[in-house]
This record gives sequence, C-alpha cells and structure tokens, in this order.
Amino acid sequence: MRRAAALLVAAALAASAQAPAAAQEVDGVRFRVGDGVRVTAGALRARVRTRFHIDRVSESLGDVYGPGVEPGAAPFEEGIGLRRARWLADARFADGSALAWLSGRTQVDFGSSRIRWLDLYGDARLGTAFAPDIDTRLRFGQFRETFGLEAMTSVTYLPFIERSAATNAFTPGRNRGVQWSARGPRFGLAAGLFAASEGRPFPDELGTERAATLHGFVEFDGTLVDQFGVGLSLRDPGDDGARFRARPGTRLLERVVDTGALEADGATVVSLEALRVRGGTMLLAEAFGASTRGATEARFHGGHVALSHFLHAGSVDHGDDDGGLGAPNVPDAWSTRENGNGAVELALRAGWVDLEDGPVDGGRVVDVEAGFNWYLQPGTRFMLHGLFVRGAGGATGEAILARLQLQL
Repeated sequence: MRRAAALLVAAALAASAQAPAAAQEVDGVRFRVGDGVRVTAGALRARVRTRFHIDRVSESLGDVYGPGVEPGAAPFEEGIGLRRARWLADARFADGSALAWLSGRTQVDFGSSRIRWLDLYGDARLGTAFAPDIDTRLRFGQFRETFGLEAMTSVTYLPFIERSAATNAFTPGRNRGVQWSARGPRFGLAAGLFAASEGRPFPDELGTERAATLHGFVEFDGTLVDQFGVGLSLRDPGDDGARFRARPGTRLLERVVDTGALEADGATVVSLEALRVRGGTMLLAEAFGASTRGATEARFHGGHVALSHFLHAGSVDHGDDDGGLGAPNVPDAWSTRENGNGAVELALRAGWVDLEDGPVDGGRVVDVEAGFNWYLQPGTRFMLHGLFVRGAGGATGEAILARLQLQL
C-alpha cells in the first residue's frame, strides 16, 4: 500500500517530463524528453519508456473460485496494488547504415522485490529481393510467442484492465526461442521454436517444456471483417506437466479455473480470431481449443467477444506487425492543453473458459467486464471497470476494478 502511494507521488512529480522538450546534445549524443526519452548516437536510434499500472480492486468472488484454487493465491490483498512497473527500451539503426537490418527490445519489470526480465530479443531483417513489399525477419531471444490477437496487443493499449481469462488460459506467453516472420501488405505469418522460460534470460532458468508455434492472419478492406487469423501451438510439456489456468479481469484476483499440472505427453492449442475496426469502434472475437494426450486425455475450450467505442477524439489502430492492436490514436492532452481534455472510450467484453473434461475438473467460468477509459495519451489513462463472474455450479461474484496508468 505504501509502495503504491509513494509511486503515485513519484509519478505525479515526473509529469513535468511529459512536456515535449527541445532536443539536447551532450558529447555527440542527442536526446529529447517527451513520451519517453529518445536518444540518437551516430546511427543508433533508441527510445526508453517507463510504465506504471496502479490498480485498485474491490471484490466479492469468494464463492466463484474453482477446484484446485488455493485461497490467498493472488499476489495482492484487496486494495491498491502495483500491477506493473516496467522499463521498455527499443533500439534500431538508421536507414542506410551498416546495421540498418538489426533492431531489438529489452523490457524488465521492477515492480516486485526482484527484477523480472520480460523481453530481451533481437530482430534481424532478412533480404527481400524476391519480393520487395514483403518484410521478412528472424527474431531470437526471449519474447512473447506470436499466438492470438489479444495476446499480441500490449496491455497498455488494450481497452480492458487485462487480457481476457480465455487468452490467459490458452496463450503461451513469453519464452525463449527463434521465430521467422513475414509481413506483407495484407498478411502476416510467423513460425517459431521455443523453450519454456522462468523470466530471466539465462540458460539455467530454462524449463523442460518445448513448443512449435505458428500464427497467420490476413487483412481485408471493406468486408465484414478487417482481419482474420489462425494459430497453432504444438507443445511438449516435459517434466513440468500441461497446465491451463486463468484469473478474471485482473491478476490481482485469485484464479477461478485451474487444471493443475496434468501428466501428458503433449498438448495442442488452436486459435481463431476476427477483428473489425471502423474509426473509433472495434469489434474483436477469439476462440481457443486445447487437447492433451498421453496419460491424461482431455479437451478444453474458451473464447471472448469484445467491443469498444471512442465517444470522441479517438480511433483504434490495428496495424501492428505481429497482428495485434497498436496504440490508439488520441490527442496528447497530458502535455498540450490546446488538445482539450483527452479521449473517452467505452468498453465491453464477455468471455468463457471451460476446463472440465474426462478426469480433469479444472472449473468453468463466464465473465463480463464493462467500463470506461479516459485517455490523456495513448499510454496514459484512467480506467474504471465493473466485472461480473459466474463460476461452476452457478456461483456468482462481482468486482470493481480501477487503474491509473502512466507512461513516462
């Protein structure tokens, strides 16, 4: 509680850094402060951002928690919690330089007692002489496996407090590996091989799970959907066991569904996704299915449908290279008073997860989240949402979720 309060004060004091400043130069290194720190040193171009997500949760979900869920498993008790505190650094080299084909990202979370490495990877742009309009790349390091539209969208830019319970239950998250990708004018493809990671980019932190993950999407113009995608992940759990689990609404709550570690020789996860964007309105639907084989044979499924709409002064961006949503287009009202009071967005999402089949009793849940978001910048906003959850056996519960999100 005290840590979150101190962070609020520090973030408020840092607000002055948001005002765009003239570029400064020290010993040949140029930098500019405003929506992060942008650095230019010779051919190197870098941008460093700091993100804080400070949440307030009030919940009454005691009757909803599913089988196998241990009370007190949530990382915070009811009240204010520091959900994220992260440094994000992107680097590339100027066009025309010898290293223009290379870029990379580092992202660490320092919101807890130990630093957690999230992203640490490089992107090598491959030759495209045979098709100049297709961008092919090789990514290597630790990063989020390309699987699922909502999963490939930064939570900082999602219109919801967190990703859906279905996305959390079925998408693989961050691991170490290598991935080939191709991005054309109307399509994207990605295929990678991965090893489980415990959150640090060192060899002794690898788990025993291995996976091959593929994802592809196509974009349309003027049709029923603007983007349609599919995903496939073939996973060998190794000694870790196959496990599917999720929390509703925010990770400050306890898990409502959890299969526990299943003894299985392998697992297959598939996804379907569809997206429609019209200016400030977005309609998104995703469905997931998973099956395990070996000693435990079971099938699980889940999905969600989401709708968001800017009342004024905002629009949705779906041009991310990995197939996710980009930063929303909103006026910078944080540092420029002439841009008014920012943008207001309404959001509604309904989803389900079913982890009960055969010998597995991992629980079932249906959840609905609705609320509004007030943007001062694409990454700076206040969010207030209500969450309704219905669990196995008809048990119900509610929660009020609030977030102050800052990007410096």
